[in-house]
Amino acid sequence: MEYKTYLTVAPIVSLLLVAAIAALRKYRAEPPARSLSRFLLLSLWLVAVNGLELLAPTESLTVLFAKLEYLSFLLLPISFVWFCLRYAGYDAYVVPRVRAALIAIAAVLFAVVATNEFHGLYWSSIDFLIVDGFLTMRPTYGPVFWAIAAYSWLLFIVGVFVILRSYVFERGPYRTRSFAIAAGALLPGVFNVINVFRLVPWLRKDYTPIGYALGGLCFFVGAYLARAARVIPLARGVVLRELEEGVVFIDSTGRLADYNEFAEKLLGLSCSMLGRPVTAIRELDPVSTVLASASVSADGAAVAQATIDDRFIVARAKRIGGRHRKQAARGVVLTMSDVSERVRMQDELDSVRADMLKREHFAVIGRLSTDIAHEITNPLGYVSAEFESIKSTVAGAIHDEHVRADVFGMIAAAEEGLARIEGVARSLLEYGKRDSGDESPAPYDLARGVQSALELSRSDYSRVAVVDVDLEETPRIRARGSEIDRVLLNILRNAAEAIRERASATGERGRIWVKTRLEGAVVVCEIGNDGTPLAESDGLRVFKEFFSSKSDGKGKGLGLSISKDIVEKRHGGRLYLVSRDPVVFRMELPLADVSAPSP
Repeated sequence: MEYKTYLTVAPIVSLLLVAAIAALRKYRAEPPARSLSRFLLLSLWLVAVNGLELLAPTESLTVLFAKLEYLSFLLLPISFVWFCLRYAGYDAYVVPRVRAALIAIAAVLFAVVATNEFHGLYWSSIDFLIVDGFLTMRPTYGPVFWAIAAYSWLLFIVGVFVILRSYVFERGPYRTRSFAIAAGALLPGVFNVINVFRLVPWLRKDYTPIGYALGGLCFFVGAYLARAARVIPLARGVVLRELEEGVVFIDSTGRLADYNEFAEKLLGLSCSMLGRPVTAIRELDPVSTVLASASVSADGAAVAQATIDDRFIVARAKRIGGRHRKQAARGVVLTMSDVSERVRMQDELDSVRADMLKREHFAVIGRLSTDIAHEITNPLGYVSAEFESIKSTVAGAIHDEHVRADVFGMIAAAEEGLARIEGVARSLLEYGKRDSGDESPAPYDLARGVQSALELSRSDYSRVAVVDVDLEETPRIRARGSEIDRVLLNILRNAAEAIRERASATGERGRIWVKTRLEGAVVVCEIGNDGTPLAESDGLRVFKEFFSSKSDGKGKGLGLSISKDIVEKRHGGRLYLVSRDPVVFRMELPLADVSAPSP
């Protein structure tokens, strides 16, 4: 009767195994699912081949099918222990070399079983009996049988210990599932012991294959049934999966309970981490602070910022439950929003605001310089006119040649001073007229712009450097004159600062040289100095924002960066470093019209 019962139960169990294998296909990217699928396939093979053994018409076929069953008997323990290690999160112990060694041992043992008729080490003798119309084997076991039994059950014990150690002894969130896995490992052992030691006299059929199949189904129920057959509404699952925010749930014992796809990609989580303490998951380190704060805070909420793979993340943690004394906390929900784009847009907005403030600052300076220049020019005209009258009067009144020479020397010096004052006032007027906030491109004389910049920066270099000027006649270009003036002033003042640093060490005056010329379709201006040279690393960063070579903290590191933007983005030209020692900057401006809009 038990043989017919086996042939009735075997197809039902086989169909359940096929259904479980099909359900696991959606999780085939996960290592635990692959290991479990192999276990279920081997169990299916074992049930099917054992049924063929029972239906075999001859003794030789019966022995052949009995030997083929050991493909499953020897490989099932390996699949089981690998599944347990991966499911419990001990991926580091899943070493290919160890698996290869275990498979090699299984291959050797299978070879012993397959060649048993030559040595009798596995079955020392085999008797054949007809029971309920079925041809059955009644073997006497040899020493290799007990070696295979020890090998197989040792691996099963290791797997059960890993599951119990990880989830039961530590009182994790998956105790029920872990018990199901442990029970599944015991089922084939129970059936095998009953058969080997004849503990149930009336049960003559070996139900160990059914035990393996039921064990595999227990593993499936414990590990994946809750995920494969979700009872939550489909819409909720879709929302969590498609949500453009990371969602992570930590249970009341501080273990990872669930997460959505966004969180998986952002943090690098995997299913093997489910059930593990968050303190043991280094992928959660960037948000560990906010999780801890939510657990202990009075209102059960916390917010923090984190940077993960150059992405700006706002993490919010909220304790679930536990608001009332009689209500226990159910865990913590962590949501993560990627605000990288928002931060980038805010940086751009801040940059635009800073540029507007800077332009307004220069516009105020321009208006102020114009007012000052007017205040200087008006009385300067009266002084110059009166000075000419004094000069004519003195020329007719002094007859002593020595005195006359001295006086006219002083008059010449005074005239030079008045000319310089007039030049500065004229430069201030031109600078102020061009430095309006909505300046449009207009004809611009680069040589004259250089002369104005030299005049305005004279106080920076006059005591430390000699200036050599080589200004060739060049066509006028269309440019925003105040912006090009700003570039020239910035480079000249940087040159004076570099020479001042070197002069303080050597006591010698330095040299600044400025050249303009026409090269093809561009007007070129080169400004060089023999002051402190730039280091190689500084030469690569000299145009970067906030870079400054000044050691006293005076430099803000924006001058050259802004100058490069003015020349290249606003005027379609080029500004670059030609040489680090001596330091030479080269500016190239096209003769073509400027079409870049004002910011």
